[in-house]
Amino acid sequence: MEQKYYLVLAEVSIFQTVWLIPKENGSIGWTDEIKQAKPFLSYEEAKNKTEVHMQSVFGFIASYKIIGFSKEELDNFLIQTS
Repeated sequence: MEQKYYLVLAEVSIFQTVWLIPKENGSIGWTDEIKQAKPFLSYEEAKNKTEVHMQSVFGFIASYKIIGFSKEELDNFLIQTS
């Protein structure tokens, strides 16, 4: 079975959506450029870390979408998987 990678698109304000960036230290960053996004390695990791991050930053879980990609699809967007 092919490895899937997961990007998270989150609404951080009424006029702004961002891609989440999981960092090595466990924190989450944001970017508005898909090429700067970093994938999560599982759907559950993406969901759990996104919800914990939103709860800590906003005090609630805002709207977000987890999108699955193959390695080839990420390569097409110039997104590195490691």
